[in-house]
Amino acid sequence: TEHHIRADDLDGLDDPGDQEVRFSYWTPSHRNYRPFCVSRYRGARKGLVSDADIAAVGYSSSDIGILRANALKESGGAFGAINTWDDQIVSWGMAQFAGQAGTLALLLARLAEGERTSASFGRWFRDEGVDVARGEYPWKAGRTKRGWHVVITAADGAVYRGSEGWQYLRTQPRLIGAFLLAGNDPAIQLGQIEFWRAAFLQRALDKQVSFASGPGGPIRRYLTSERGLAVIVRLHNWMPSYVVQWCNRFIAQLEREHPGRDLSDPYQWDQALEDGLVQKISDERKRVKKGSYDTYALDLRRTRGSYVGSADD
Repeated sequence: TEHHIRADDLDGLDDPGDQEVRFSYWTPSHRNYRPFCVSRYRGARKGLVSDADIAAVGYSSSDIGILRANALKESGGAFGAINTWDDQIVSWGMAQFAGQAGTLALLLARLAEGERTSASFGRWFRDEGVDVARGEYPWKAGRTKRGWHVVITAADGAVYRGSEGWQYLRTQPRLIGAFLLAGNDPAIQLGQIEFWRAAFLQRALDKQVSFASGPGGPIRRYLTSERGLAVIVRLHNWMPSYVVQWCNRFIAQLEREHPGRDLSDPYQWDQALEDGLVQKISDERKRVKKGSYDTYALDLRRTRGSYVGSADD
């Protein structure tokens, strides 16, 4: 069954326009079938936010290139893209902000609070019974956690928090439609972009790596190309803890391969070292998970020094 959700089907929308999204749950014939799984939809609106809009929230031209490369891989560039099939329960947005990991609730909290986004948050989410709160909430395997979490109030008044809220949302086509439609709102799109810069891009580039030969520092000191740093950001978007683990392991290999060379000194790095580290990371990604970085961010510059940060970096 294909579900058609129009903006004017949602209670809180004053000026719905002609927006409509369509999606279907997986059917039993799907290779990895489980109930209430969604991974694709129709009706995404792209190109609503200009490079000038993105630069206004702190992005450099290099950052914009990395943003677009990552979004293309995560969601095909669709800001409403939703995934209800993996262990995050619900992931949403251009970077697939994750439900169980907590980044999706944190994003929603920022949208609810933001001067540019609070009205849109109310329209698409709060008026449909989707909100956020801070405190203790059901997490996983019978455990609880503290922090920002989703709070969903059903039509019958029942309230679902945290992971229980995301599980409930999976079963509600109307709420899935609200998330898909919210992704077509330019204010929500720019809100996602602004959040991703602070929560993903900058954190990835500032990850501290270490060396046997001397003190370490942020990975951006040692990898300085657009494409090299794009690979780091992509790894962070998937598994943040792997950035330091993998970089430290492969830097140690490079130190053994280049004895007598102080790799803790950024001035000792050259194009061959940068390419070598990026290739080791790419090879490890292929080893541990289906898919690779071989076709990722190929339009970004690989030359050392090609990455240009923003004014506040």
